[in-house]
Amino acid sequence: LRVGWIQGDQALLKQIADCGQLDSSGGLNPVSFGIVQKAIDLGLQDKHLDSVRETLWKRYETLEKALEEYLPEGTTFEKPQGGYFVLVRLPEGQVAADLLAEATENHKIGFLPGTSFGEKMKNFFRLSFSYYD
Repeated sequence: LRVGWIQGDQALLKQIADCGQLDSSGGLNPVSFGIVQKAIDLGLQDKHLDSVRETLWKRYETLEKALEEYLPEGTTFEKPQGGYFVLVRLPEGQVAADLLAEATENHKIGFLPGTSFGEKMKNFFRLSFSYYD
């Protein structure tokens, strides 16, 4: 389930609230929000979040070991403090996008090249460890 919220300037929030979507369907996604609210009411949220954190941490540890073993010398990355991405920095002069086809076709590894975030990040790539198996 995916639910969220919106924050913003009061004038913008009023326009969103007044657009009719909330009145005509009971919300942006009343079924998902209802399920999530019931899970919270039953006290299931903390248990679920603990399980998700444990799963993601194990996935990160597996990824960390592989990065340390297989990436070239001079490559760096930081242990995430949350979320499910690792930003990897290749040695200067290497272009992450040039490695994408090789990684995908021959190693079944996908990543987002750093140029997706800015031109100065050519030697970066972002890996996710959130894939749900």
